[in-house]
Amino acid sequence: MTSSLKSARVCATCQYWLGARELRESGYILHDNEGICSAAGSIYKGKTVRGGQSCTHWQKWIFIK
Repeated sequence: MTSSLKSARVCATCQYWLGARELRESGYILHDNEGICSAAGSIYKGKTVRGGQSCTHWQKWIFIK
């Protein structure tokens, strides 16, 4: 597992990323290194992507306030 700031616009903080992750009170998200992108229109849709990657179809994960 790795971590990313919850304010970062990366796959691990995106609504469309299908990877294991856990939101921490410290402001970080613990996540697997890889997950599947499900963003319609993204060039990564259906592909394995790393939690630290990003694209133009990023949308904030609903559990991040």
